[in-house]
Amino acid sequence: LLCDVNLDPYEVIPQLLRILELKPEIKTVFYTLKIGKKVKIRDIPDFLVRFERAGFNKIKATQLPSNRSEIMVYCSK
Repeated sequence: LLCDVNLDPYEVIPQLLRILELKPEIKTVFYTLKIGKKVKIRDIPDFLVRFERAGFNKIKATQLPSNRSEIMVYCSK
């Protein structure tokens, strides 16, 4: 599953988790998390925990070079 939308992660992540619940055959997620006024770096661990609770055991996050305002989140089962 690939998700690259410019929306608040507080809105996007619940929808991603809903899709993953409906489609358990999805084993890998790439999500570009936008950092902005509402989302701070300190919030990222909480977002990652939500993927862990959804059954992903390999979770990585790295900052992308595009204005240092995006984080690529990789999750796999």
